[in-house]
Parts: sequence; C-alpha cells; structure tokens
Amino acid sequence: MTIEIFAFPPSARAFKALVVANYLAIDYTLHVLDPREGDFQKPEYAAINPNRHMPKTLAQQKA
Repeated sequence: MTIEIFAFPPSARAFKALVVANYLAIDYTLHVLDPREGDFQKPEYAAINPNRHMPKTLAQQKA
C-alpha cells in the first residue's frame, strides 16, 4: 500500500504521521503544504480535504 501525506512537516501532527508511516514501513509520498503561503486554503487542497485540516492521508492500493 502507498499513501500520500499532505502536511507541513515542522508541525507535531505531521511529525506523528510521518513517524508512524516510517515505523510501519509504509511507502508514502509527502506533499509539503505551507500555511504561510495559504496552501491549506487553496481550492486544490479543499477538493481533497474539505475541512482543510492537516495532515491528510490518502491511501492507494497497488495493482
């Protein structure tokens, strides 16, 4: 399984998500979102996560 993590890495919540993914040896792709740039408020992110909270994970099954 591969997951996508949308987060701001310096935050504690993002750190926890990354630690768990590494501990469980889950393949992941990190998408860095910067709150100073307003990345959480952009329509592209709202389409993925309407609550606009982070971190957001999306799971994808390997074929």
